Amino acid sequence: MQFTGLVDKNKKEIYEKDIVKVDDVLYTIIWVEGYAKFDLVSKEIFYFKFLIRDGKVFLGDTSFEIEVVGNAFQHPHLLCK
Repeated sequence: MQFTGLVDKNKKEIYEKDIVKVDDVLYTIIWVEGYAKFDLVSKEIFYFKFLIRDGKVFLGDTSFEIEVVGNAFQHPHLLCK
């Protein structure tokens, strides 16, 4: 798993394939090769992407904290992609 360079609200490092909670919605951290960036994918919001910067998730002018709740290997039932 590749380190994103980000930490969650509890200062836990965020890695590719981590499952995170943002505003009570679960997302999977993925690497988008064509754009050379990390992104979020959700079951609830299909293909809807957020911008991740400075340890926060941004949707327009609104920011949300990220909380790591598991990863694809330890908790595959939470996997969003």
